[in-house]
Amino acid sequence: MSEPQNSWVILQLLKQQYGIPTECIRELVQFNEAIQIPGFPDFMRGIINLRGRILPVMDLRKKLAMQSFLEETSGVIDLLKQREQDHVNWLNELISSVVENRAFTLARDPHLCAFGK
Repeated sequence: MSEPQNSWVILQLLKQQYGIPTECIRELVQFNEAIQIPGFPDFMRGIINLRGRILPVMDLRKKLAMQSFLEETSGVIDLLKQREQDHVNWLNELISSVVENRAFTLARDPHLCAFGK
């Protein structure tokens, strides 16, 4: 008889991979929002109601003194919004320069604009 195969859940933190045996995991659950509780430690995101059971939700990155995924992605989203506004401003200046029959004053080289840098 052959040995049973072990199965693992693999995760990555700071470019380092970790494996957790599946027998240590009850289930993986996707949820939208945790209800925040005043006085919880910083690494606790709150609680969720899972099929009538109230469960705490922990941010493992914050528990390990890392930047949380939410903080990391919100920074990227803010940067993209700024870049979008740069493009809107560029287009508005182009339209104004054509309508007013004047020279275009902003960068024409895409490598010199904020998005290109």
